[in-house]
Amino acid sequence: MSENTRQQVRELLKKKIREARKPFRALPANLTIGDSNIHGLGIFATEDIPEGDLLGLTHVWYPGCGDWIRTPLGGFYNHFDDPNCETIVKRPIEGVIERYIYAGRNIAAGEEITVFYNLYDKDADME
Repeated sequence: MSENTRQQVRELLKKKIREARKPFRALPANLTIGDSNIHGLGIFATEDIPEGDLLGLTHVWYPGCGDWIRTPLGGFYNHFDDPNCETIVKRPIEGVIERYIYAGRNIAAGEEITVFYNLYDKDADME
């Protein structure tokens, strides 16, 4: 990794630390964790969510960390073959990958947040 990339990663981490000093919310206010009919626990909408709304960051890859870092949102949403959310991948700087989910359609209050994903293709975003 180049010195320039290391510096960018340091600056990004400093920014994240500054943001983290704000009162911590594990999930956005319009989401909560509850018992899932799909598997164990899941994420549920506490209010109607319109199509296209960004729900949040689910996973981060930092150079040298060895694996994906999962956020609370990323740790509790479940797979479904006909999901109500979709993922988007962002690369804010070289080597850093962030996965987000957004509402792929209108989601009703009380509905479980679901995404179509494949556990056996966890490195697909690395390409």
